[in-house]
Amino acid sequence: MGDPRRLKKKFSRPRRAMDVARISEDKGYTKRYGLKNKREIWKAQRFLNEIKGQARALLTKGSGGAEEFISRLVTLGMLSEEATLDDVLAIDLDRILDRRLQTVVYRTDLANTVRQARQLIAYGHIAINGNRVRSPGYLVKRSEERSIGFVHRSPLNDEGHVARGIKAEGGEEEKSDAQ
Repeated sequence: MGDPRRLKKKFSRPRRAMDVARISEDKGYTKRYGLKNKREIWKAQRFLNEIKGQARALLTKGSGGAEEFISRLVTLGMLSEEATLDDVLAIDLDRILDRRLQTVVYRTDLANTVRQARQLIAYGHIAINGNRVRSPGYLVKRSEERSIGFVHRSPLNDEGHVARGIKAEGGEEEKSDAQ
């Protein structure tokens, strides 16, 4: 019968394992977005392929259901309000990786680096709408962006916490008066 936790595969491996151009591109994504491994890129790529496949199917059969499909992508923050199915086909991997919780936490200055953002999420310090989220790959909806913060009981709620890296006006970290 199978393990109920593994209902379907969420990624697909590249067809050519030793393609030098793809490998160097994957390394760039891994470094820029602080990803743990290449599998996270492959998951995002598969999600992108599914979106584009649905858009192509809607283009060929007509516009029935296109508005609902586009509104779902607008909710995720991948398209603007006046987008069309042609705009869906123009979505690239960067847009999907920009919507990951790990990237949004870094861009909202809750973490100093992308890797620190991943660590804060995995250790349970980040919450959306007051609910703890421990998945760095969570796709943040446009409506949830402003409600991202630290968990209420997290020590990182204190702005003077060492891990927050508060900078002084001179550009150097604040030093204690005890020295």
